[in-house]
Amino acid sequence: MTVVGDMYIAGKGNVRSMGPVHVKALPADTGKVHVASTGKLVVEDSIIFYSNAQSDGLLMNENPGDAVDVKGVVVRKNFAKDYTVYRVSFPFDVDLTTGVRDSRDGRTLKVRTDFGVQYYDPQQRADDGKNQEKNWKELPVDSSILHKGQAYRIAISYSGEAEFIAKSPADVKALFDNGDKGIDLTYAISSNRGKFMNPDVSEGWNAFGGLNSTNFIISGATVNYNNNRTVYFWGGGTDWEELLLDSPRKGTLRPYAVIFVQTGSPTNLSFMFRKDGGITLASDTPIFRSSQSNSKDILGLWLTDANNSSKASDTYFKFNEGYNKFYRSSEDAVKLNTSSTSVPIVWSLAQNGNNDERVVLFSNCLPRGENEVPLGINIPAAGKYVFSLEEIANETVKSAVLWDKVSGAKTDLTNNNYAFQADGSINAEDRFVIIFSKTATSLDPLQPKASVIYAYADNNVLTVKNLIPGDKVQVLDITGRIIASGVASGDAFSVTLSQKGVYIVNVKGEKSIKVLNK
Repeated sequence: MTVVGDMYIAGKGNVRSMGPVHVKALPADTGKVHVASTGKLVVEDSIIFYSNAQSDGLLMNENPGDAVDVKGVVVRKNFAKDYTVYRVSFPFDVDLTTGVRDSRDGRTLKVRTDFGVQYYDPQQRADDGKNQEKNWKELPVDSSILHKGQAYRIAISYSGEAEFIAKSPADVKALFDNGDKGIDLTYAISSNRGKFMNPDVSEGWNAFGGLNSTNFIISGATVNYNNNRTVYFWGGGTDWEELLLDSPRKGTLRPYAVIFVQTGSPTNLSFMFRKDGGITLASDTPIFRSSQSNSKDILGLWLTDANNSSKASDTYFKFNEGYNKFYRSSEDAVKLNTSSTSVPIVWSLAQNGNNDERVVLFSNCLPRGENEVPLGINIPAAGKYVFSLEEIANETVKSAVLWDKVSGAKTDLTNNNYAFQADGSINAEDRFVIIFSKTATSLDPLQPKASVIYAYADNNVLTVKNLIPGDKVQVLDITGRIIASGVASGDAFSVTLSQKGVYIVNVKGEKSIKVLNK
């Protein structure tokens, strides 16, 4: 039997198949089997789930009994390119000697000959002090099993499909059980702590996957994970996505996708997938009850392309009396990616104790009261961009003032958004600061006045803005030598710089501005 499209099994519509059931993964109409609370599916052979880069064949069981009775389970994964690694995690054990087959002819594939496997070594990451390629290691020669729920990178010697077979009947039964399912986590402590400025950033990482035969909606209501409350997962885009479980955001975890989390201490080392509200077949995510948090104040800061709202990035701030302004891996969550050629990105920065090294954060936990936090931004191209504040839960933060050091503008984001124009790509951590306070502010007019003249350098081009036609402009190097001069014909004046360093901009012989060309 082959399933393409939706198959709903309920009541007297129980289904029995004497042969294998193929649940297809197609671009147009993927196979989705839904066993309702009164339904039952009996398969005298195996269920074969197809999986490719775009979609997966899915089966969701909502019957608490033994509603899915099958003899075996196979994941038939498509490897579009030979000798190319693909991240994958299986919800069952796979025997490396007999459990991997070439779907073209059924022959058994040999590990280290027909396919290769790498596992993620959290101890290596902790010891190296950073995330790098060698944290993925070749599977030891004596390994005989791919363990369920663990993350792997797999490559095969041909372009096409390979089959991964569930090793035991117990794993097959557990796959379709609709109860809560958990993963045990570890905490790797660096053996080189004294060598690194920020050892905590690389300790306690875990790579694993889901334990279901269907999509799982990740949110604070469906996942029990109490460390820094942040999950990193591959959502099918071009990079890893961060998800704060205390925010209203939700993420779709595909059945064989990989998750990263960072545990903040050697205690409370567990990650639980809760059945209620988590498993789903639909592409649209359902609405869940509000997640619970020990923080009463949670704010989300968004940076959005004004001409394309789908191009946006978020970073979060949580406030509690027990939080520390310095980086703590048990509270804060690091930002994985700070550069993109297509999407704006925003992040915050925190000090690591008393050293000068700053940690790039996705989720920043702060004590209640006055907090001044530097921000980093990635602007992919020229255009208009907007900062906005999302008050997820807020009792004590009365103002969140964004300070644009280039234009001089200060905007309370609790009252207004802040828009700015970028003349080109920017990646900087010294332009924006956000200041949180328990008291309200009075700022006007919330955007830079036309009379505020400012200058900046980007890609060896120095630009002076907010000029009046006729203004005389001089650009000097640090020795006082005139590099360029001219008269503004509009509101901007630009000059190409030949080298890095500090430059002085004089306007009308009165205003003097220092500019760093990095």
